[in-house]
Amino acid sequence: MEERQYLHDAERVLCALRPSAGWLCLGLLHCLGSALLLGVSVYVFVNLFLSMFDTTPVGFPVLFLFLLLAGFLLALRCVSLWRASVFRVTTDRILLHPPRVFFRAPLRTVKWAQYQESRVGRGNVCDLLFRARPLLIRYGSGEEDQFCYPSLPCAGDLKHYLDKVDSALKGG
Repeated sequence: MEERQYLHDAERVLCALRPSAGWLCLGLLHCLGSALLLGVSVYVFVNLFLSMFDTTPVGFPVLFLFLLLAGFLLALRCVSLWRASVFRVTTDRILLHPPRVFFRAPLRTVKWAQYQESRVGRGNVCDLLFRARPLLIRYGSGEEDQFCYPSLPCAGDLKHYLDKVDSALKGG
């Protein structure tokens, strides 16, 4: 069912790719830092709240529990959003659902009539380890009409594939 999500009736999926595991590793590192910040903040807030009622503050083992719980929940959210993100090429358009760490990104659509060109961007260290790179897609008439999909495996091959599909559709 997820394969046909957001597709028109006669539209066919030509290619579907998820972001690389390198993006997921960076997202999980981001979640780890956020969990540290969130866990310590909750620990301080709980101790301040308890001190208002002249109760003994909670100890450091509870801080570890807060850190563990925050890390687990944030990592679960990051993996869920990574699994929901997909780069799809169809017969009518390109559907871009980029990965995010905490909040779901809106779906972007580039019709083949709007498509101008695509370029492979420079990746980060995790992209090099997982053989992935970002793909920049230029569409529309303005210079600001660009979209960068981060960390796609085989981005160079996908760029050539997009160019071939574009020329095939424009050629009839």
